[in-house]
Amino acid sequence: MFDRPLPKPAYWKALLAALIVLAPLTLFLRLFVRMPGPVWGLAFVFAALALSWSIHMRVRNDWRAGDTMHSQYFYRRTTVAKNVRTRR
Repeated sequence: MFDRPLPKPAYWKALLAALIVLAPLTLFLRLFVRMPGPVWGLAFVFAALALSWSIHMRVRNDWRAGDTMHSQYFYRRTTVAKNVRTRR
């Protein structure tokens, strides 16, 4: 159960999360800041790539998840059931 490798997070999921957050924010900011359309497009693409890379790296390098899995694996392998006699 704990022997298989952990799944790797997909980058496209982080990009989708960044787009969901940034699209309404960009549309809202366009009402108040006057810039040409291509500049807004480039800023949106750059911000989406930067945010998605940040999310992806944070999820990928989450040391707590791996540490928890290793401690559970160690616990299951080294635990002795109740009322079991062990030879010395």
